Amino acid sequence: MDKLTEKYKDVKIVKTEDDKIHIYNLWNDDSFFLRFDNDENLEFLNTIEFPQELIAIYSTSENFIEVFASPLSPDLDLVKRNFKFMFKGLKFTCSWNTPSEYFEKIAKAFREDKEESKTSYRNLRQFRDFYRIDEL
Repeated sequence: MDKLTEKYKDVKIVKTEDDKIHIYNLWNDDSFFLRFDNDENLEFLNTIEFPQELIAIYSTSENFIEVFASPLSPDLDLVKRNFKFMFKGLKFTCSWNTPSEYFEKIAKAFREDKEESKTSYRNLRQFRDFYRIDEL
């Protein structure tokens, strides 16, 4: 996790008294934090970039950008469409797909830290609720 704080100077990692790890200020966004169990392997976070201009992650190990939209039914026509995306002068062909394991871990760990978010909590709240629907 040292790589994460080396790359992102404003990220804070706090070990809590109840054996949790809280990670604050990813994407330079202070409206939420991620909450993980202390024994969970978090090395995957070192292989992800958090571009603050996007509601997305970039996997450096697998070379893909994953944009967070909304949980959708696989039956919708929207999920069958592809589109082009320009970022930093590069063109990406995008399509709707099953979320990555990285994204699912991040979404499940999401916790609001403020009542309001100018970034809509990076769309993570609705995914967290989707993954925890049985608990809710």
